[in-house]
Amino acid sequence: MIRKVLLAVAGLFLIFVIWNAELIIYGIGQAYGQIKIIMQARPVEEILRDDSVNDEIKEKLKLVNKIKAWAIIELGLNPTRNYTTMYDQKGKPVLWVVRACDPFRLSNKEWHFPVIGTVSYKGFFNVKKAIKLRDQLKEEGYDTYLREVDAWSTLGWFKDPIMSEMLRDTPGDMANTVIHELTHATIFVKDSLTFNENLASFIGDKGAETFLTSIYGDASALLQDYIDAKRDRQRYSDHFILGAQKLDSLYASFSDGSTETYKINKKMQMIRMIVDALDTVSFNNSDFKRKFEKQLPNNAYFMSFLLYRSGQSDLNAILNKNFGGNLVEMISSMKRKYPQN
Repeated sequence: MIRKVLLAVAGLFLIFVIWNAELIIYGIGQAYGQIKIIMQARPVEEILRDDSVNDEIKEKLKLVNKIKAWAIIELGLNPTRNYTTMYDQKGKPVLWVVRACDPFRLSNKEWHFPVIGTVSYKGFFNVKKAIKLRDQLKEEGYDTYLREVDAWSTLGWFKDPIMSEMLRDTPGDMANTVIHELTHATIFVKDSLTFNENLASFIGDKGAETFLTSIYGDASALLQDYIDAKRDRQRYSDHFILGAQKLDSLYASFSDGSTETYKINKKMQMIRMIVDALDTVSFNNSDFKRKFEKQLPNNAYFMSFLLYRSGQSDLNAILNKNFGGNLVEMISSMKRKYPQN
């Protein structure tokens, strides 16, 4: 009897492995890439004692330590082992993310994973594999978007290192990144990627501004530069969120009889109009339009703004209405409602 039970269990396990072979292979590759980075990362304390490391790098690492400690004490984000080590990228990217979207509908392709649930992107520590997936999705008819990523969160499963490219950022952007990723390790809702990313972006924005104010003063140039840059990014995001709404209306107007050529032409005309309209947006110091000189954005690009920025106004309304503008109280409430276990 026991032998039959064991055989049945083994059979079910084999079926599971065969059915999920692609997911298992992908997971092994991601684990290998993550572990490789973790193993090669150096403890920050060791780097600070290393006479061969220049003072600028050491000061930036000290700043990351200060930001993390401040975010834990002042904002109430969870203490983690993150950012106690640093990985030297040697000026090269190490992680790439692939997104895909229906060409005539604002609907992301989704992947399903244990623990984190459904997500609308796939990350790779191997650029060739990222390009291969992107090209495969293109052949299947999707709009695709491949981009480099300098920071990410493993939700507390691993000891996420400081990536050396993060140290090139301004103090405000460094604070934003650290607080954003610590938020992921504090508050997490399974199968709610858009909520998770919008919340982390919101707390990262607000938290970084508060950090700069508390450390450098409300009249500091660092704070003003950060506020100006943040305002530019928000206006840029708002422009593409509005553009996504226009595209959504266009796609809804297509009939069953609309030809492929007709839909492509109308789509590209609309996207060109959205990009050209960047000239009407008032930016402080940014020239965002230049990035589209060689290639226009597609649906996958527009959807990235809905993922990270579409809920900012709603979250700001919740902050002011429910918490009287107190970010710490909002985070505390969110931690109780959506704990990161």
